[in-house]
Amino acid sequence: MNNLFLERNCLISVNKLYRWSLSYKISKSKKEIIFIGLNPSLSDEVFLDNTTKKIIKISKNNNYGKVKLINLFALISSKPEKLFKHKNPVGYLNNNHIYKNLKHWSESKKL
Repeated sequence: MNNLFLERNCLISVNKLYRWSLSYKISKSKKEIIFIGLNPSLSDEVFLDNTTKKIIKISKNNNYGKVKLINLFALISSKPEKLFKHKNPVGYLNNNHIYKNLKHWSESKKL
């Protein structure tokens, strides 16, 4: 899948504990879609986990050009139960990124 992307972008903390957003331009189509998950697993600009692969496949099959993934909790973990044990699973920037992404998406789309 690596060569299937026109563009990739990953906003991740310096310490690699938090991911605020992950986006892929998968075609020249102008259609965009945003997925909101619980928390990020291991996908980034280079590595794709199975969930991200499925999201990209669904998006391509429905003619979307850009896919963005954001999460309610920014803590990167393949085990969601770690959210309960971590001191700050939301992450210090996550709520701002959720707001900014949803605001941009809602203002730029005609419903």
